[in-house]
Amino acid sequence: MNPKVLTIAGFDPSGGAGVVADLRTFAVFEVWGVAAVTSITYQNTSGISGVYHLPPQAVLRQLEAIVSDISIDAVKIGMLGSEETIAIIIPFLQRHRLSPIVIDPVLKSSSGYPLLDEGGIKLLKEKLFPLAEVVTPNLAESSTLSGVVVSTLQDMKEAARIIHSYGPKNVVITGGHLKQKATDLLYDGKEYALFDTPKIKTPSMHGIGCTFSSAIAAQLSRGVELKVAIKKAKHYILRSLQQPLKIGEGRRVLDPSIRPD
Repeated sequence: MNPKVLTIAGFDPSGGAGVVADLRTFAVFEVWGVAAVTSITYQNTSGISGVYHLPPQAVLRQLEAIVSDISIDAVKIGMLGSEETIAIIIPFLQRHRLSPIVIDPVLKSSSGYPLLDEGGIKLLKEKLFPLAEVVTPNLAESSTLSGVVVSTLQDMKEAARIIHSYGPKNVVITGGHLKQKATDLLYDGKEYALFDTPKIKTPSMHGIGCTFSSAIAAQLSRGVELKVAIKKAKHYILRSLQQPLKIGEGRRVLDPSIRPD
């Protein structure tokens, strides 16, 4: 039986990001995906107009229903929406001893719409990050989490050190928005590792962060070593970016027909 991976994230009705993108990525990497929805976003490929955060007890009931029946081999956490939801998820993860946990700290939409309140960001850093095998912020998220304005590789290193001090075992800062190369930086508390791919010129894209972190979680559920998982996830994203899909009038999405090498 294939490994089972749980995603805890928001719902994007256009299918480009959130739990839909996560489940699609799990399928591509040949693991069974299950999902608990934290928030419903009102969005399409052109942007987001609002969010409805599910009551925390509704999120918890989804989670308890899943683990009462299915053994979970890895967890991916995306959009959480509120401090109250995070507060209820932390003891759930601890109680059921779920691991490894991959956190994609979704703080804002790509268009700038806030997706996590200030109290949630504080709790994310102080209580949820210490449970993580790896967190995968992008440049903007790294800036918010660390207080460092991140625009260069040196900035990424400084931000990674600060974020690592919050307690996760590993930090991967994704550098898709760097000017020269798409360089991701891994910091494990002792040393740095760089993962470079060529910079691909594409139209505005949607759901890359969700897909990247889900690809890592899927591989960790199989026991793949983290550096190998990052390399394969990054290469998968690179191949997908070479032929993005236009499903609406706005941002492009990754092609789910692409398969990992």
